[in-house]
Amino acid sequence: MTSVANTVVRAWEQAQEMAAWQRPAALLAALSSVPLSETMKLGVARRDAALLAWRATLFGANWLAFAQCPRCETILEYELPVGSEAFAAPPDEMEIEANGKPWLVRWPNSRDLADAAACQDRASARALLLGRIVAGEVEDPCVTPILAALGTAHRACWTMTLHCCACPHSWEVVFDAGEFLWREVRAAARRILREVDILARLYHWSEGDILAMSEVRRTRYLEMAR
Repeated sequence: MTSVANTVVRAWEQAQEMAAWQRPAALLAALSSVPLSETMKLGVARRDAALLAWRATLFGANWLAFAQCPRCETILEYELPVGSEAFAAPPDEMEIEANGKPWLVRWPNSRDLADAAACQDRASARALLLGRIVAGEVEDPCVTPILAALGTAHRACWTMTLHCCACPHSWEVVFDAGEFLWREVRAAARRILREVDILARLYHWSEGDILAMSEVRRTRYLEMAR
């Protein structure tokens, strides 16, 4: 059985050189041993829900985050509901009504977003996305309502409302599962590699032997090393 430490270091190693748009899919590929070509095809909502499930497996269901109140600048600590239904992935496809007509729309995937970001202007990016995610040729009057409905669905999945504890202000924050998990994996991997360095120097164990240890055993050896 692969240890959590080994999984975290492998995921960090494989994802660190990736561009930001590709990193969530690369992270999921490294964690799940699914080819990157396949995770790139996942709709972003399902991809991010899978990343949240991995987060709970690696680091537990309690996930603290911080935000600054836009009005009074108070720093707030809040908990992300990892593992709950709060961030459950919606179906890959949804039916959106626009201009009195139903349209079948799928969630964009990592490749869609990357190609749209590479477009020269917003109009080209919008046309590319619509051509890929909407079944059928979209009529001009339907473009804005379709995109607005997709944006609303995204906010419903990945947006949280925060209430300041120091003033009456409330605001919304968008939760980026891929970026949040990447930062945590990166920090954990760097810590684990420092621990490997200490134990390898002292006991002359191999990296593989150290990474195969449980967190409890590795921590105990580090305590004795100090």
